[in-house]
Amino acid sequence: KGIYNLVFKVRDAEGAATALRAKGLDLIGDVGTRFAIEPSQAHGRLIWLTDKTPEGYPPVGSRMTEFAPSAG
Repeated sequence: KGIYNLVFKVRDAEGAATALRAKGLDLIGDVGTRFAIEPSQAHGRLIWLTDKTPEGYPPVGSRMTEFAPSAG
């Protein structure tokens, strides 16, 4: 139980993949879109990395200035 799937946005996916491989980590997925550290090497967690920004996401470096209204 708990967190098992994380996605990190990186500036340079290829560079991140090269650095992780240099540390001996195996990667799964496609560096061109989204890749993860082999879960057996990440305490069973899926730790994804990508340099793509999904549509509708705020630009890199932006800050949340308003909280969504509470339901209720």
